[in-house]
Amino acid sequence: MLIPLITVIIGFAILVWSADVFVAGAASIAENAGLSPVLIGLTIVSLGTSAPEILVSVTAALTGSGGLAIGNAVGSNIANIGLVLGITLTNAARREAVAHEGDRAVHWTGLAECLRRQADEPEADGVGGAGCA
Repeated sequence: MLIPLITVIIGFAILVWSADVFVAGAASIAENAGLSPVLIGLTIVSLGTSAPEILVSVTAALTGSGGLAIGNAVGSNIANIGLVLGITLTNAARREAVAHEGDRAVHWTGLAECLRRQADEPEADGVGGAGCA
């Protein structure tokens, strides 16, 4: 009982350390490239944090549960955007930048969902024809 507990604690400590190194590296990339840290956070860091969802989606798709894969991707994006924007908006100094970049992220997620719905209903005309008006 003690060895599994110690293993979990060590694993958690390594996870926290590696996440810190990952975020510091992404911030360094943003600084060196002259990019907005928000943009880097919404791209590079989001890919790293979405890796577990990607693994679940691939596994679901390979086992014939395509609906689970789609639901996981859309739900994960909605939750990530909502949580990240909600937490970040508490910092009043960055409200304008987050609102600008956040609106784009929400719109792209909505467009992806509309395209998915259109793929499920091929008889619909255009993106809006599949219930995405």
